[in-house]
Amino acid sequence: MREGSTSRRGRRADAEFQAYVLGVGRRIAYLRGRSGLTQQEAASRAGMELTQWQRLERGRTNPTLQTLFEAARALSTNVIALARPRKDVTENPARPGRPARRTSR
Repeated sequence: MREGSTSRRGRRADAEFQAYVLGVGRRIAYLRGRSGLTQQEAASRAGMELTQWQRLERGRTNPTLQTLFEAARALSTNVIALARPRKDVTENPARPGRPARRTSR
């Protein structure tokens, strides 16, 4: 295999991981909305910058265990609740009645 190329298995694993991270972010956004917190309030409780929280919710970052712990604490839940995203989280809690955003990237 050429240097710098990725096998099909590697690309599939990367895609699965990205989907998982996106699911965790959706779960965090869902729990934040359900608790009635704004992104700024949640970020402040977690000791994060607003932009870091926003990237976390959008699945644009690979959170460390410590970051997940801080987010869970800010949302009055545990890391397991964040790390096991539910497939039925389809409504955007920040905008009741509207579906969660889907990314096609």
